[in-house]
Amino acid sequence: RISALNESLRETEALREQVLAMGKVDFKRYADIIVNLQMDDEYYWLIKHFDDDTMDHIRKRFNRDSGRAFIDGFMALQQRAIELLRDGASPDSPEGIAFGEKFWSMIVYFTNGDMSMLPKLMEAGSFTGADPSFQDRVQEANAFIGPALEAYFKATGTDPFNGGSL
Repeated sequence: RISALNESLRETEALREQVLAMGKVDFKRYADIIVNLQMDDEYYWLIKHFDDDTMDHIRKRFNRDSGRAFIDGFMALQQRAIELLRDGASPDSPEGIAFGEKFWSMIVYFTNGDMSMLPKLMEAGSFTGADPSFQDRVQEANAFIGPALEAYFKATGTDPFNGGSL
């Protein structure tokens, strides 16, 4: 019982910090933060940076389990990008293009094909106040992800940012 109460206190204190950092009353956002805290989601702080449209999309698109699975998949792809970069893999190699395809598939899955969400997702690693180790990780991964996506789009003859074909 003491352990459960200590956990509740930790979650309440973390919520308080987030509420103070947000500087406004947003009960839907607080509920999202509480759910993520209960899941022991180390990335719950990202919620405060998403706009209302993005949060509504996330609420409609994912439940607790599918959201956790998506985050885990994203983190695994991010780690893979870092490994490929450190190993000196070329983004336009078959391995780099295959990575670009997997990463793009993940983006399409998350957005459900709504490309208007891309600019918001591209900001995800540069939020003011984001954990510095998270920002460093995103920056390192993006050094491979960006070129791998470009290589994938070139290899497939597509340009999703300008309406389709290259």
